[in-house]
Amino acid sequence: MMGRRSVSLVLAAVLTLASGGSTLFSPVVALAAGPEAPVMTAEVLASGDTSPSVEPSMTLLAVGDIMCHAAQLKAAKTRSGYSFTAAFAPVADTISAADLAVGNLETTLSDRRYSGYPAFKSPRQFADAIKAAGFDVLSTANNHTLDGGARGVRFTTSYLDRIGLAHFGSNNPAPIIAERNGIKVAFASYTYATNGIRSPFAGAVNRINLARMRADIQAVRPSVDIVVVFVHWGSEYKTTVESRTRAQGRYLIDSGADLVLGSHPHVVRPVELYRGRYIVYSMGNFISGQSKRLTDLGTMVTAKVTKRAEGTSVSNLRVLPVFRDRTPGAGSATYRTVLIDRALSTPDRRISRADRARMLTYRTFCKRMYPGYY
Repeated sequence: MMGRRSVSLVLAAVLTLASGGSTLFSPVVALAAGPEAPVMTAEVLASGDTSPSVEPSMTLLAVGDIMCHAAQLKAAKTRSGYSFTAAFAPVADTISAADLAVGNLETTLSDRRYSGYPAFKSPRQFADAIKAAGFDVLSTANNHTLDGGARGVRFTTSYLDRIGLAHFGSNNPAPIIAERNGIKVAFASYTYATNGIRSPFAGAVNRINLARMRADIQAVRPSVDIVVVFVHWGSEYKTTVESRTRAQGRYLIDSGADLVLGSHPHVVRPVELYRGRYIVYSMGNFISGQSKRLTDLGTMVTAKVTKRAEGTSVSNLRVLPVFRDRTPGAGSATYRTVLIDRALSTPDRRISRADRARMLTYRTFCKRMYPGYY
């Protein structure tokens, strides 16, 4: 990944001081080399002007719930272990093309006793495939974060560290900072609950607390160009946005967030442009073994981040619908994520007529839900 694009990832520790409740932001450790210098043209070199000729910009790509149910485990089983590469292969080029790609890892990692719902414990190869597909950063705060207990939290984050996948939301309460093309992006994530499992240690997972979230945003705000907040919220399997969820999203924008990305409903929800900033209420499932209505539809969200003298903006948000293909007889590729527009325009014998018809329906559905974004 580092050969493909240079990124600097910094863990940001937000410490609350006992006196007066003030906060201190402190960058801790750089995980990779800094951004590359701008390329100079012959005309610029001749004139001696070494300033960049264009405003720094980057492309951000985000996806929703990356899950691993028992059926996916079965499909990915090999003689020597597990391979999930085929699951992400159809969309790997799109993910890798983004400057910064982020998703919600809704499972824990384990080196023994794998399982799907209700207590997710996935092989390390699942994370390997996510990394190989082009993802750079993962949110790990969701209602399944504590499925493996304290060991699961620590094993998950330590393995992500080992393979160079930055993460935020569990086993470290502070936001993290990723730098790309000279633009610093803070990521923070929070979950509504953990399925009744009590936190095994302080900082095991970030829970939704509006006052704390506002403090986190405002503490990291002076050190970055934009703040992106992932929130695991809302009612499952409902495409409409609850008034409480809408109020929370707007509160985060009012608190200083530049982009709010939602997950958990397992179905897609609308995008709102609020005070010039985007709230994506649910990106749906990116990959899963679920079979309920609309759970095989998800989105890849892309946006352009541009740094200007007057401030940094998030613009040109686009929604790319994806479909979870599980065509019978596809073997290890049974559970794959495919771009709907590409799948409908490119012959693929593994996709059945019924699934093509479903994708046509989903494309129409998304055009109605995302006017101006799709």
